[in-house]
Amino acid sequence: MFKKSKKQYIIILIILISFLNICESLTSDSDFNDKEITIKIDFLSNIDYQNVDCGCSIIEEDSKQYPPCKTFYDAGERSRQLFENNSNLNQMSLVLLILNLDPNKTPPTINLIGEKTFGDLKYYCSFNIDFQDTNGNKIEENENIKKKPLLIIDGKSVSRSFIKYVGFENNTLCNKKLISINNLLFKDWGSTLVFSNSLLNKPYHSLDFFYSSITTIGSFKIVESVEANYTEGDLPANFIFKDCHFTNVTNQYQTPLFYMYYNNISLVDTIIDNMKLVYSPFFLTMSTFVMENSIINNVEVLSNDDLPIINMNGFVIQFYNLQFSNNKISTFFKGYFPKRPSQPRDPNIFKNCLFNNNIISTSPNSFIMISLFQIMDSIYLSFENSLFLNNTINGNKTFLSIDKSYHIKFNNSTISNQFSSGVIIDNGFIDLKSNSRINTLTTIKGKYNLITVDKESASLLNLDKIKKDCFKCNYIISNLENSDNSDSLNTKNYKIHNIDKEDLIKKVIVPVLICSISISILVLVIVFRKNIKSYFKNRYSKNNDNNSGNNSVNNNSNSNYLSNNIIEYEYGESGEGLFSNQTSCDNPFTCPSTSGHIDHISVLDKNNDTPQLDNNL
Repeated sequence: MFKKSKKQYIIILIILISFLNICESLTSDSDFNDKEITIKIDFLSNIDYQNVDCGCSIIEEDSKQYPPCKTFYDAGERSRQLFENNSNLNQMSLVLLILNLDPNKTPPTINLIGEKTFGDLKYYCSFNIDFQDTNGNKIEENENIKKKPLLIIDGKSVSRSFIKYVGFENNTLCNKKLISINNLLFKDWGSTLVFSNSLLNKPYHSLDFFYSSITTIGSFKIVESVEANYTEGDLPANFIFKDCHFTNVTNQYQTPLFYMYYNNISLVDTIIDNMKLVYSPFFLTMSTFVMENSIINNVEVLSNDDLPIINMNGFVIQFYNLQFSNNKISTFFKGYFPKRPSQPRDPNIFKNCLFNNNIISTSPNSFIMISLFQIMDSIYLSFENSLFLNNTINGNKTFLSIDKSYHIKFNNSTISNQFSSGVIIDNGFIDLKSNSRINTLTTIKGKYNLITVDKESASLLNLDKIKKDCFKCNYIISNLENSDNSDSLNTKNYKIHNIDKEDLIKKVIVPVLICSISISILVLVIVFRKNIKSYFKNRYSKNNDNNSGNNSVNNNSNSNYLSNNIIEYEYGESGEGLFSNQTSCDNPFTCPSTSGHIDHISVLDKNNDTPQLDNNL
């Protein structure tokens, strides 16, 4: 009896160990855990090689030491050879390691000609560029090299983009894709600068581009994103620019600096300055746009078509600590907000922004102009701690106009008297709080609006004038202290360093629950089975020989009954609970679309303002 029991415990132990191994594989970080390929590049190397036999081995069994590649082009060709020789590879990471750089000296300049760029980036889940000093040590990212280029890439003779991301035929092979580039200066690029995204007309499935300490001089096409067919469950790509500087551009072509389609783009601690353009620098469709701690300075849009700085047919804009100064423009933002299928939408926010010393030309369009596909009750436009003053406006110019009912919040913000009109809207909801002022000749123009003013702002506003300007509008003078913090940074739920809730659920919580419940069910089944056998064995030994047949039948039927109950318990636990795909979604970076497709509705081509895209990708 003891031997049999010991044997059973050994079997249970083996099964438990197997389950634990499965749990470990489920909960481990599997983003880039298979293999990392490092291709070395030395622009000063004198070692010759045949074809592109350089940088690294492309066969796992090959132990030969290859000389470093001498060009980006050879390194790109080598990276694609790896998959040509190993078609079954996936979950691979690619690193370009640039050798023999001295961060304390003027960075060397590399001249690229024709199509001799890195080329297509294919089949890798992650990509980044690292640097090594003359002593063979990796140059780590720190404050000493922040915003400092380590290599200058001259592209005035280039006819294609530096890197073109292609990806996989099946983009779900990588759980997460990250493309990272840092500490490069791109000079005089006429083609699309870094990435021209072509995903074989397929969606991204979680793709991040991270640019850190990138500088461009005289390069007027930064990113171009092609239009793909997006369907239910597709995720936008995220483009993040941090500590970057885009400067000294004179562009005579109808090309935006950033052409984005169904992307999220964030500019953090970034400067855009000294530009003369004939087209909007930002042309965004079905996208989310965020600027934080950034500057737009001395930018002039030389156009008679009333083109704005940001031309958007998309979802959300949010500006935090933006300084917009010394620019010559007509319109800052022209946006059309289409219906976003079955998804919550974050508010549009201006917080801690300063717009001053700009020359704003008169035109039929407002400084900020918004068109809506439909009335949206759950979202709003917020101006918090923001100032629009000391600008030069020759003639009449409206600050803000919205064509449908909308909620507008002013919190400790000022619209100066350089604008002729403050807000134009019908059937809207307007809150003026915490010393907010609209000092324009016409304050709120429209009809049937509901205007709420707190006691702090009421003392600064000419309420009789507001009543006169707005036809059949209702007014509420609030005596309550301002306690509404809804338009604070709490809505900024997609900040770069926040944890991705969906990733946390998929990678940690669900696997742990699956393993825990599976182990519990297994132990219960074994314990119940052992107890049932013991019960019927004892009962059988006490019965008479004449009733043995009946007892046998009863045992079988009872065993089947209990077994059925156990099976029902095992599968019933996971029917609609742990394995359900119904998850809440409140983040525009990760929210999948719940409709069959996204309607491509545009009003941006009325004045022939469709950009010229790059045909030399």
